[in-house]
Amino acid sequence: MAIADFVPALTRSGQLFIHKSNRAALRIVPEKEDEAKARTQVFYLGMTTILVGGLVLTLAIQTFLIKDAFALSALQRQAVLLSDQRDALENQLADAADPSHLALAAKKLGMKPGLNPTFLDLSPAEVSK
Repeated sequence: MAIADFVPALTRSGQLFIHKSNRAALRIVPEKEDEAKARTQVFYLGMTTILVGGLVLTLAIQTFLIKDAFALSALQRQAVLLSDQRDALENQLADAADPSHLALAAKKLGMKPGLNPTFLDLSPAEVSK
């Protein structure tokens, strides 16, 4: 076989190679529509990321605020209970310091009311009536 027999096949494969390489070269450079589409997709992706991040941050802040609100309400209930206990103790103290209550307690202990009070005058060292 001679090379002349292969010439049409070589020419045809050369043309096919040039055609395919030109088409491949055209595909390497992105078209303007693809660039705009890519930019739009990047923009949408960035905005979605910012939006989702904001929502997650808002959710985290709300969770902490609710947790603090529960703690605050528990502390307020405890403060009310302590205030009621303090008022009850103050009332008990006022009742115990009442003169009629003191007189009754003194009688139970066997004490007698003083009818004629005596005063001590310490300068002359005498008891005066």
